[in-house]
Amino acid sequence: MGVIYLEAEMVAVMRAEKEKLHRVLRGEWREPTNIFYLGL
Repeated sequence: MGVIYLEAEMVAVMRAEKEKLHRVLRGEWREPTNIFYLGL
């Protein structure tokens, strides 16, 4: 069960990161420090 939970956690994190990236690209998300973390 631990492995399944870990995979679900990773999927959720990846989904959140993807959504964050889309917001940055649309210019809706203006936090310069976090943009640096994405390497843009």
